[in-house]
Amino acid sequence: MIAQLLTLNTETNLTLDIDATIIEADKGDGTMSYKGIRGYQPLLGIVASNGIVAGSQFRYANESPQAGLVDFIHQCERVFSA
Repeated sequence: MIAQLLTLNTETNLTLDIDATIIEADKGDGTMSYKGIRGYQPLLGIVASNGIVAGSQFRYANESPQAGLVDFIHQCERVFSA
């Protein structure tokens, strides 16, 4: 479905915007972030031109935002080629 939506895009080059967002949560398995907030830090890959989410990955708040980015980018690329 996402690959079909992307074919409607007239741009030949797409920009993948990757962002880790801290979500505050008082759940028992939430961890402390570098900002001192307990919760989670999911990673999102969004196509900048149209806002389509190409990938997401659940992460605890104490994980590094840069960890595993190459694998995450490949995960998002597989969505584009599906």
